[in-house]
Amino acid sequence: MILCAVFIAWIILTPIFFDFYWNALLRAFFPHAELFFRYITELGGTLLYLGIIFSIYWGIDKKFGKNLFVMYSLSSIINYYAKALIGNERPPQDQWILIGAGHLATPSGHAMSSTVFWGYSAMKIKRTSMWISSIIIIVLVGLSRIYLGVHWLGDVLTGWIFGTLILSLAVIAEPKFESLVNRHGITFFCVTLALLGVFLTIITDFLYPLSHLYNFGDEGGKLIGFSIGIILEEELVKFQAHEEHSSTGKIIMRVLLGLILFSIMYIALYFTLDTSNTWLNALVYVLSLPFGFFIWPLIFKKMKL
Repeated sequence: MILCAVFIAWIILTPIFFDFYWNALLRAFFPHAELFFRYITELGGTLLYLGIIFSIYWGIDKKFGKNLFVMYSLSSIINYYAKALIGNERPPQDQWILIGAGHLATPSGHAMSSTVFWGYSAMKIKRTSMWISSIIIIVLVGLSRIYLGVHWLGDVLTGWIFGTLILSLAVIAEPKFESLVNRHGITFFCVTLALLGVFLTIITDFLYPLSHLYNFGDEGGKLIGFSIGIILEEELVKFQAHEEHSSTGKIIMRVLLGLILFSIMYIALYFTLDTSNTWLNALVYVLSLPFGFFIWPLIFKKMKL
């Protein structure tokens, strides 16, 4: 952990890592690859992550799906505050290709979240093929941010290191954390998580000078929406990913139909609500996540899908 902190500090304090030379060099190595990297960068996008999480939660392993969401949310929160603390600006907008970007630059949120998301998945699946696939995705997502011009090389490197640090802490803390949840109950944990989401959103909106430009609604809303969904599911549904009546065909149908419905709801909320407002941004997740974690499981259990 100390070594990670030293590397992060060294990168941040070394100007060469924040020179557009590296972006131009990558573009020279891969000319006319704009569309390729534009699609690759979506492997580190929110909607894809939520789709994978819900696919696992509904149809493969409920506990793994919940834990993966917590890891992803933790990464997002740490990334938000790290960017606020470091305060580096992104490359000039006239260098951006086919994409926009929000908040500050360092560390790269895509590089960091992909390291946590795909790294944690590989740790749990424990297959060589998954580790190889995860490493390739993590590297390509990071390179895509440099190629598309929305991040410096230093942003991506620090994102990878931050992500590795979170994974290392997860290996140490997860058994103790699970013991704590088992002792006090999932409802107590989720209520605490929801209150934390509300508190962090209020305090960040009040104290962070740039919150009007880069609000905390995404991060706070995810904690609140997840907690509401899990509490209701635990109290009223208690589904299992593999019920006795659930054939492979039914599980596939459950996942595909759920993904379509969730995507429609999420996209409709995202484009209907004014996400520049902190609380309306949070509302996107406060409304959509309970659908995925509670309402859809309630429906497909009733339908015996």
